[in-house]
Amino acid sequence: MFIIVLISIILYLIFTTVIKYNTKLEKDQKVKYIIVGHIVVFIITSILCNITSSQIDNIKQLVNITRNTAILIFAPLNSIILAPIGNMLSKLKNNNITSEQFKARLIIIFVIAVILLILEFRYIKNFQTGLLAYAKK
Repeated sequence: MFIIVLISIILYLIFTTVIKYNTKLEKDQKVKYIIVGHIVVFIITSILCNITSSQIDNIKQLVNITRNTAILIFAPLNSIILAPIGNMLSKLKNNNITSEQFKARLIIIFVIAVILLILEFRYIKNFQTGLLAYAKK
């Protein structure tokens, strides 16, 4: 579990670095975006993992461990996938792109995110089932 937590922290640091160096927002806006981004993605991933683990009938303690493991793995990955939104916000604020371009890019990212969440739903369910099967051995 220590390795999973370490990987999770590293992935969150990658997300934070991407936002810090790839956006031209002011420091306080970067910090707000990073914190809000982490919280939103964590909540979305937690909901997704709770839905998948509710469909698994097994020992409650093992299900909690697999759910927490899945959250630690997938929340930072989702953060990295959604990191371009910060870059788009800074471009919009600096008038490098129009609001129409921003909306179009945001829709594209939203569609990609929805597709990835659907794929993650299936993957997380299989991931949890596999971990439970391994734990039973």
